Amino acid sequence: MKPITTLVVLAAEKELRLLRHAGTGKGLDEVVHRHASGYPDQDVEYTDRAPRSHAGSARFGHGERGDEEDAEMARFAAHVLDEAAREWAGGTYARIVLAASPRLLGHLRDRMPAALKPHLVAELDKDLVKIPLADLPDHLGAVMAV
Repeated sequence: MKPITTLVVLAAEKELRLLRHAGTGKGLDEVVHRHASGYPDQDVEYTDRAPRSHAGSARFGHGERGDEEDAEMARFAAHVLDEAAREWAGGTYARIVLAASPRLLGHLRDRMPAALKPHLVAELDKDLVKIPLADLPDHLGAVMAV
């Protein structure tokens, strides 16, 4: 029986990894690892400070900066999906597993190319980008046999 090869997409707000899984017991191989700073249209200098109003007091909630960060995340989601589509086209994959931070996962769902949608078999709303390759099977075991 031919093993099922899975493209595993891991994404966070500023980083992405694409992994290849060639079947149960074969482990995971990293095929792409990119940071948002590698794309010229990305501004990765987010701030945690609250913006100031004209009177000098702090404002909280969604404002102009929050909208800018949301737009940055949407652009990065497009890059993640471009990388995934490129890898999908060049590989022999049968299915896709997607794991991303919850906020980014929404952007990825909204922008998933029609060619990839039917192959998406699982989503995890977890940021697994920084997890070492050897530890990922513990986190992915709920959706696939690694």
